[in-house]
Amino acid sequence: MRKLVRYDVYRAFHQASTYVLLAITLVLTVFTVGDVTFFSEEPSSDLVFTYVSALASGKNILLMLAGCLCGMLIGEDFSVGSYSLAVSSGYSRWKIVGGRTISCFIVISIMLAEFMLVSLAASMVYVKTFTAGAVLRIIALSILHTLHFCMMNMICIFMGFVLKKKVNATVVCLFIVVLLSSLIGTLCTKVEKLTPLYLKTVPVITYTMFGGTEKALTVAGSTLVFLLITAAIFYATGKVFEKEELA
Repeated sequence: MRKLVRYDVYRAFHQASTYVLLAITLVLTVFTVGDVTFFSEEPSSDLVFTYVSALASGKNILLMLAGCLCGMLIGEDFSVGSYSLAVSSGYSRWKIVGGRTISCFIVISIMLAEFMLVSLAASMVYVKTFTAGAVLRIIALSILHTLHFCMMNMICIFMGFVLKKKVNATVVCLFIVVLLSSLIGTLCTKVEKLTPLYLKTVPVITYTMFGGTEKALTVAGSTLVFLLITAAIFYATGKVFEKEELA
């Protein structure tokens, strides 16, 4: 699988679309951070709040960009026959799905790291004074945010293997994560009982939207939820690819 991952990452970074999305991410980050700090009408002097405000402002657009990337990479694999070649070379279909998933997560994590590092650096420059506790909390938040991103984009990877065609997969992945986020938010707004359950299950939303804190046990539970959902979608993706007829 290591060879598959290295090959997929190599190809991803030899496509102009990857660098275009990374450049868009950088522009988005600069604009978002500037909006919540230097150009904000009500700026905050708290480092964590400033950082999570930047994440909240750019989250949906970044999810769309990452979803787009998943659709393009997987659709490209189908269009050039990479999967057929890999199967004929003796790789199992589960290893192929696993390799592509890991490589997508690597590229997505680079996009997310770019967004987080620029946001953190600008927040530190703006706030100037902060504590070690605030930095540790930001690290924990960043880890949760990364897990949440991987879980959401696992859905895009699944749709990429279902749709196969590059254009279709890219368009669908462009909107699916935002639609899911909007749907969850709408349900929580309409059904009050869901809101506390959702916030306890996904404390990253609490951090991002309200700057709240959660107990370590709740954070651990949230991490487990992210991993279980990601594993379930990965399993469904593998089952779909097992039945796929490759030309």
